[in-house]
Amino acid sequence: MDTFTHGLLGAAASQALFGKRLPRAAGLIGLLAGMAPDLDLLMSSGVDPVASILYHRQFTHSLAFIPIGALLVSLLFMWMKPFRGVRLFVFGAALIGYGLHGLLDACTSYGTLLLWPFSYQRIAWDIIAIVDPIFTVTVLVGALWTIVGQQATPARVALCVALLYLGFGVWQHHRAADVQRQLAQFRGHAIEHSRAMPLPGSLVWWRSVYVADGHIHVDGVQVPWGSSPLIKEGGSVRLAIFSDVPPSMAKRNGTRRVFDVFAWFADGLIAPIDGVPHVIGDLRYAADPSGLVPLWGMQFDGRRSNGPTRWSPPNGTRLRIVTTIWRFLFYNDPGYRPVFEVLSAPQKRSSLAPEASPASRDHPSCHARAIPQRQRPATACPPHDLAEGLFPWHIPMGMAQRW
Repeated sequence: MDTFTHGLLGAAASQALFGKRLPRAAGLIGLLAGMAPDLDLLMSSGVDPVASILYHRQFTHSLAFIPIGALLVSLLFMWMKPFRGVRLFVFGAALIGYGLHGLLDACTSYGTLLLWPFSYQRIAWDIIAIVDPIFTVTVLVGALWTIVGQQATPARVALCVALLYLGFGVWQHHRAADVQRQLAQFRGHAIEHSRAMPLPGSLVWWRSVYVADGHIHVDGVQVPWGSSPLIKEGGSVRLAIFSDVPPSMAKRNGTRRVFDVFAWFADGLIAPIDGVPHVIGDLRYAADPSGLVPLWGMQFDGRRSNGPTRWSPPNGTRLRIVTTIWRFLFYNDPGYRPVFEVLSAPQKRSSLAPEASPASRDHPSCHARAIPQRQRPATACPPHDLAEGLFPWHIPMGMAQRW
């Protein structure tokens, strides 16, 4: 979730619980504590293209780090004279604000290392988008109303509404995932791994992504609040494997590590981008819920002297992405059809269906995508040297092997 929303949620929660003891400061403490975990965005590297995705939503977002992070934030206030008699409440306000950050991030599809350092599994419950104006406005109104009225009731009401909205996201996710299962069954696919993720700003439009027979299958699902779901069939593309990297780039030191980190970050849902040479994209995210052009990826161009680099669409394409998302949020797409209509249509055999999955023949042994979701261990891992060369502090060898 965006940092601003995290701060608002922390402020509202701190006001609801500690407004009486800290009538003027609870909101500010919760606001700063709610935003503090995202300071890990500063942990980047000019020479390592995967440093930011490796360290963002890592230890600062974990359950184990919550007391430490809350203490660091509360120390900003504890030394001040007005808070000398209420230091425990200052810490409590920081604790609730800081603690909600990682939990809210885990509700999105990006992936959060809640169980660090015991597991490097990226937890993503897929019940709310990274940006959701309805959720943000709800906690904003509650926090501001509490400040103006000097009463905790508006903040408490806002938290209840926000919690109900997340519960509605759970239900909508269940509906989208059910449509996904029906569609895969209709196609004769045995799902190996699947995700159903909401489009930014909406719990109505969902992106269905699942792996079957070495291919990623993408579809758009619309789950209106008061009517039956609709489907827009997308397409499929084969899973990316390391042999997709040009030989001149593959033989360079660190290239395999970058590939494995990116596959781990994208939950194994990576594929070559049609028409964009040497780019492997993260198929979790696209402007069109049924589209195969992702919002970002990794470029492995052997002609570049600086190794793999982050890739994103050119500026003109970015404007079209925003326009596409706006259209989905506020206008109906005529390509969506009722579920019963799609499932009753004559079945089409995919021309992409392989005789044998390439991913099963040339596949990193620790790639998460090779393991069905229900059987995937929490410690499915990238190799032990992923953090090598990033910062003075590295992930311990034994811990990384549990990754």
